Amino acid sequence: MPAYHNAELGFWALSRHADVVAAHLDPETYSSAHGVTIESTDTGQPFLITKDAPEHTWHRRTVSRVFTPRRVGDLEPFIRHTATELLDRHLGASGFDVITDFSFRLPVAVIGALLDIPPDLREEVHEESDLIAARDGKDIAPEAAAQAASALIDIFTRLIATRRTHPGDDVISMLMQTEVETEGGGVRRMDDAELAFRFLELAFAGHETVAKLVANGAVALAWYPDARRRLAQDPG
Repeated sequence: MPAYHNAELGFWALSRHADVVAAHLDPETYSSAHGVTIESTDTGQPFLITKDAPEHTWHRRTVSRVFTPRRVGDLEPFIRHTATELLDRHLGASGFDVITDFSFRLPVAVIGALLDIPPDLREEVHEESDLIAARDGKDIAPEAAAQAASALIDIFTRLIATRRTHPGDDVISMLMQTEVETEGGGVRRMDDAELAFRFLELAFAGHETVAKLVANGAVALAWYPDARRRLAQDPG
């Protein structure tokens, strides 16, 4: 069935791509305010993905002003260099751990540079982000995810305080200075609490998703060697 209802946990799930896209484009019918976790631990939290219009519109507009296609495109040489450097370390080896040695290190380096997260904090940011996303029904509980999110907010709040006195050309410094017209016609900037949650979202989504996408891609290519062969012959 394209729409699944779980009466025990009280949620609906859409399984067809077209239905998911349609739901995302219909905020009058579907709401993000209940959060994105089955446990509903993020309900009411000030995350962009748990906001509806008009508040979601304002925050999205602010972030989109910083993440322009040009700025993202400017990262390509750095990303290529970092990826090559990580892979070259294993030339001639019989194998390596695609997650530990590559798929987590690449996006951490990129999002760390984009947000100017100090190198000595990047692994801690990754570990806490991993706890937010992890669920195995036994060892990783929703409470642990909430504690990890709180730990990240503490880290980012301290970094924001530093940016206030020593701004740079990173995304967070830019967000501090970005003014966007609100639905009521006024103009405002994000306060430190809002910036801390944007910091968390960008750091989490900017590396956790990529780390898992690369790893899943490697598994998929191992499952389908013909597809891997075609990709190697024609990377375009």
